[in-house]
This record gives sequence, structure tokens and C-alpha cells, in this order.
Amino acid sequence: MENNPCRIFTEADLRTLLNGMITPRGFQASGNEKFRAAVFGRDSIWIARFLIDSPYIVHLAIKTIAATQGVATVARREEESGKIAHEYRVRTEPGTSIQVYDWMAGTFGEISEGVLVVYPSLDATPLWLILLGEYSTRYGRNILDENVRLVSGEVRTVIQVAVAALDWIFTKMQASRLGFLEAPRHNTSAGSHPYHVMRDGKTGYKFENGKEPNANDPIAYLEVQGYTFDALMHAERLLGGGEYQRAALKLRQAIFEHFWNREGHLAAALDTDPATGERRPITTASTVQLEVLGTSIFDDLGAKNRRAYIEDILKSVYQNDFRTLAGLRSFPTKYDQHWNEGYGYDGSRAVWPILTHLVARGMRRQGYHALAYDLAARMVNAVNIAGTPREVFFADLDGRIIYDPKGVYGGGEKVKITTVGEDVQTWTIAACIEAIRNMLVEAPHPSLFEEEQLQGSFAFVRDLASCQEAFERRYRVTPLISKPTSFL
Repeated sequence: MENNPCRIFTEADLRTLLNGMITPRGFQASGNEKFRAAVFGRDSIWIARFLIDSPYIVHLAIKTIAATQGVATVARREEESGKIAHEYRVRTEPGTSIQVYDWMAGTFGEISEGVLVVYPSLDATPLWLILLGEYSTRYGRNILDENVRLVSGEVRTVIQVAVAALDWIFTKMQASRLGFLEAPRHNTSAGSHPYHVMRDGKTGYKFENGKEPNANDPIAYLEVQGYTFDALMHAERLLGGGEYQRAALKLRQAIFEHFWNREGHLAAALDTDPATGERRPITTASTVQLEVLGTSIFDDLGAKNRRAYIEDILKSVYQNDFRTLAGLRSFPTKYDQHWNEGYGYDGSRAVWPILTHLVARGMRRQGYHALAYDLAARMVNAVNIAGTPREVFFADLDGRIIYDPKGVYGGGEKVKITTVGEDVQTWTIAACIEAIRNMLVEAPHPSLFEEEQLQGSFAFVRDLASCQEAFERRYRVTPLISKPTSFL
């Protein structure tokens, strides 16, 4: 037991870890070398949304991420006026990885000497508007008049940042044939992100036949449309006038028209066929379809229609080959042959706590509290067993979890490991805090529908002895690659 890292994290433990990630520029993405002192827009916004009960945390995220708003069009770094940044680094800040900084500067260029701000993110802008709306609803509108000094040096009020962000969204929607918030990638160099959402890696999206989508023409991502709907509805509450609500309702109509097929399945994204220009639905089942449950696009459809849509999603996507003891796979095991990297960031062997938590939040929002509890318990159990809030866990096809990818291997089959992920990921910390506070207080009794989905497999929060036992029974492997091959 002396090498057993298990511990039961309390909310106080997690808050202590979180406090160590806060800097004057916002939240470090990770405590590890590559991402220490790096502030990510998407990460920071989700951290704040998970911790909405902590006004200081949310206020800090709103202001620091607003400061990254783009003011020009620079294709190399994907910057556009009004757009919220993906990543922000300062070369001279203590803890910054000079190796990573210089590599990124060579790929994207600097915004000024020693300052790197890049914008390959379509979701950060609507997510920031949602966060602002949630904060204003809960804590009042005074923040709207506060000043923000942008990285460019320009000073704007928070409401001016919001209006510029909305202008960027409208510009993108008006340029889309289907009225979606979508855009192509502009920087096509080897080091740039092909997909401008959370699953931004080269294999983050696949068609059901294993082929990769066309990332060089606009892609409409399902979750981005849901976030944009919510952002527009918050804008209507903040600014009024009716135009934002009209745009939101028009967008929702387009979502239901173009993302649903006749079988009741929901596409994860729509890409563009480079040969014909036609839009192609990417119907591969993934956590994306489940994440949209966390948005409000279903809210006023009527109880019967709302339940029908949501349960169609759950029945078509939420299958046993998705769930593991650590949470949800990024893709179900039936697609495993489409990834030849083995254990990497994407594919059916990757289990991201953040994705599990986003799905659990959505289930809770839609009233499926037992499913939410089940997923939250799996995520928290994995963190407790590993003894650290990891970025990603790995599961073999039988569901066995590798809890210690940097630990001692041996006595198991040889597998190809292309990354070990980060040991301490900030949004995993925040996700566990929200899960403990809001989802794991008491185990709810499953409804009949939930029992059908759970199929007799319902997770509860483990005690320390159970965690230690699970660690001792962990999946032990011998890597074919001792060090990750991916740089970032």
C-alpha cells in the first residue's frame, strides 16, 4: 500500500489546489510544466461556470478573459475583432515554458514582443457571454460598467466587450449559408488546431466510416450552436431590443432542421464536402451530442416534445460501450478501429473528466438526476483513486482503467501510449468541486427511463478502502512508447 496514491478529496482540499492555479492574469490551465502560466479562454470560462457560487472566481474570469478580445484580423493567429482568445501566454512570466512559448510563437506569431495570444476557438466567445449573463443574473449588472484593459492596450467597459463579441457572432452567422456560428481554419500549418472547439486535435472528429472531416472549410459544431443560442438569450436579457431573441429562435430552428436526421439521431457537426460544397452531417456518436443537454435549446418546447428529444438523444448515444468506471469515453468502443494511436487524447480509450462532467451537468439540467449522479460519482472516484485531478484517464476495451500512466508499468500487455496527459488539470478540480457540492449530496432514485439506461450499473462514491482496492486492481501495462510523442 505504500505506493498507493489514493485519497478522498474534500471540497476544501480541491479549493486549496484551485487557489494554487490562480494568477493575476486568470487561471493556469494546469500545474504541469507545459501549461503552467498559460491562461485558456475556454478552460477559464468553464471553471467559472462550475464555480458560479464563488463571485470572486467568476468576476476574475470575466475580466481576465475579456482582456484577450481581438481587435484586428490576423489570419495566422485566427484573430478577429470581437473574438475571445483561446490561449494567452507571457514569455517572461515565472513558470512559463520557454520551449512551448517559442514553438507557439513560431506557429502563430506574437501579438507583441514576449506576449502570445492565439484565437483558434469558436466556442470561447459565446461561452464568455453566457458567463457574463449568469454572473449578472446572480450578482447584478454593476460589472457591465467596469473597465477592462485589453491585451492590445485599448480600454473598454465590460458591456463594450460584450457588444463587440455579439457583433462578431452576428458577422459569422450572417456569413453562413445555414445561419450557424461557423468558420474555417485559416492557419493550416502543422502545429495549428484543425478543429476550433474543445476536441481540437487532428482526430477529435471522425465520420462513422473513420474518415476525417474537412477542416479547411466552415464546420458547424453542435455544441457551439447550443452555446450561441444561450449567449443570444442572455444578450436579450442584458440589452433587450428583441433582435437577440429573434436571432436565437432562428438559430434553434436551424439546429433542429439540419442536425437531426430521420432516425432521430443528432449530428455532432456539419462539415463541407470539398468536392461538391454540400454540407455533411458527422453522425458518429460521441459525448458532443450529450453535451447539448446542458444548453437551453429544449427549454420551451413543451414537456412532451422536450422529453422526446432528450430521450431520443440518450437512447441513441448513451450506451454501455460509452461508460467506464472513470466516466465516459470520448467515443464508444464500436469506433475503436478508427484510431491507430492507441492511448492518446482522442478515441474510445480516452476518458476525460471534463467531458463526463459536462454531460452530467446537462443530465441534471434536464431532470435526469440519477444519470447525473452516476457519472459524477465515476469521475470523482477516478480522481480519488488516482490521487490527483488528472486531465484524462485511459480505459481498455474491457473498461479497465489506467490510473497511473506515469507510474510503474509491468506485468501487463504492451500498448501504444502517445500521451499521459496532465497530472493536475484546473478544470478537473473545478468539476469535482461542483460535483461534490451539487450532484453527490444524496443518491437519487432512478426513474424507469434512467433504470433502462443504467442497465443495473449504478455508481456510488467509494470510500478510501474501496479506492485503494480499485487502484491495486488497476490496468497495468507495458508501454511501447515510454515518452509521449505529441509535443502539446
